[in-house]
Amino acid sequence: SKFASLDEMYFKYCDLKLESFESDYCFKCLIEKNEQFSHCDYCKVCIKNADHHCFWVNNCISQSNYTYFSIFLAMNLGYLLI
Repeated sequence: SKFASLDEMYFKYCDLKLESFESDYCFKCLIEKNEQFSHCDYCKVCIKNADHHCFWVNNCISQSNYTYFSIFLAMNLGYLLI
């Protein structure tokens, strides 16, 4: 673990700049992460290359499901035009 206790984590957080520390650690998931990950407050997890949270499909749109989301949007657009 990067930190021994919550107190040590809090003091380490206060000593470092917010933007540089947040890119290395997620306080909500309590995991180390890199710059490609972002936290989704609705899903309560860190998602790699997250675009946004979609309420229509009740899921985060990211690199792994972007193709399926594009097909979903195209099908709905086709349905509206018919």
